[in-house]
Amino acid sequence: MRAEEELGDFLIFFAGVLKEGYSPEYSFQAALAGYRGPLRDHLHAMRTELANGRSFDSACDALARRLGSDGCSLMLRVIKHFTSKGGGEAGERIMHVISMLKENRELVEERARIMRSFGFRVRVITLACTAASAFLASLSPFLMALVTLKAQSSYAVNWPATVFLQLSSAIASYYAACAVLMRRPYLNALLSLIVFSLVFLFSSALTGLYVLK
Repeated sequence: MRAEEELGDFLIFFAGVLKEGYSPEYSFQAALAGYRGPLRDHLHAMRTELANGRSFDSACDALARRLGSDGCSLMLRVIKHFTSKGGGEAGERIMHVISMLKENRELVEERARIMRSFGFRVRVITLACTAASAFLASLSPFLMALVTLKAQSSYAVNWPATVFLQLSSAIASYYAACAVLMRRPYLNALLSLIVFSLVFLFSSALTGLYVLK
């Protein structure tokens, strides 16, 4: 993203000079004269290529390959498109399109930040629900004994419900992660299975000790 931001800022200066009616080659050199950003080496390499007789479009393609960014490649294609048409409006149009691309990128970054925030909350909530389900499942023999007024109950009777709760928690965790566009949502489901198993085993052990007393 840093390269895209820097290139976008540079191209705004480039378009400002181009808007005055200068050639793309001159506009590029004039914009580069006042640029002190991290892309300076790459842009100087392009200036050298232009000085050696390389066409502006070909030099833009070479710059896109050096930067290795899809966003930078898109902006340079925009530059090539408008400069090839010529005319005094090329600079104005380039400024408009580059500004729109920058705004879109900022919106995408903001959405990504919001999604990361929601992703953390979703993970906490789903794991808390998973732990609560596991705790209730571990109490099922004890609760069943109270309901049926029997002296004791067995986990064997309640295993299907326990497995169902565990799988349901994992599936819910997976789709909740998908809903907020978390990367590798299956890891959230796997974490849910692990948390359920640990809480269930720990709670079952405590419940067993209490009943034995």
